[in-house]
Amino acid sequence: MAASNDVVVQEVKSNRTTFLGFNHANPLLKDVKFRQAVDAAIDRATLTKVLLRGSGEPVGQVGAPVIFGFDPSIAPTAFDPQRAKKLLAESSYRGEPIPIDYPNNRLIFGEQVAQAIAGYLRAVGINAELKGTEFAAFYPAWFANKFPGMFFYGIGMSAMDSDLLVGFQYESGVSHGYWSSPEVDALIKKQRGEADPEERKKLLSQIWRISQDQVVYAALYNEIQSYGVRKGIKWQARADERLRFQDAEVTATK
Repeated sequence: MAASNDVVVQEVKSNRTTFLGFNHANPLLKDVKFRQAVDAAIDRATLTKVLLRGSGEPVGQVGAPVIFGFDPSIAPTAFDPQRAKKLLAESSYRGEPIPIDYPNNRLIFGEQVAQAIAGYLRAVGINAELKGTEFAAFYPAWFANKFPGMFFYGIGMSAMDSDLLVGFQYESGVSHGYWSSPEVDALIKKQRGEADPEERKKLLSQIWRISQDQVVYAALYNEIQSYGVRKGIKWQARADERLRFQDAEVTATK
């Protein structure tokens, strides 16, 4: 979005981070080498700089930079197609089609990003098949863990704290991520009862690092939202994407 004589552009890092998820009950997707191959096949820098035109920032965790518990020391997975091909050859993959479900009317340039992801995967030898649906149909299927293969999605929790996110995405019994781990369950419970914020950050960082190492999700990028604000209006865009126009103030009129 470009500014004009009458409009000022505000950009804000949102609480929404996109990722590729996996149905870990699928025998192929239980194979960590296959998931690592998927993770290494995607060029996050090109996705965000070129396709999204700067409306995204690569991340290595599903938590967004604006929420408590984000660890800036965890780098996004490096784009390495040769490593992806090597891992793929060492995996149990034999060329079968793998569906990627995604909402085609929810994320910034979501349709285009899904096509680019499928292109990256096909380039290393993964037979990715896109299955785009409207968000109204996608969401209940995602919530009920109904996707058979992979899925491209973005999540931004209303609370600016990683506790809600790790519970929603990782914790046994309530997770919508098709995956659970006794080690991660223990870390979630421990951070939940920890009063020291710095110790909580360390525990949450352990969860993010386990997730990245095991590619529980292939974290992609944090969305950057752009808003046009007419000059003469004082209003601050929010990271949680809520449009609270009661906070707007007219400071000048023509």
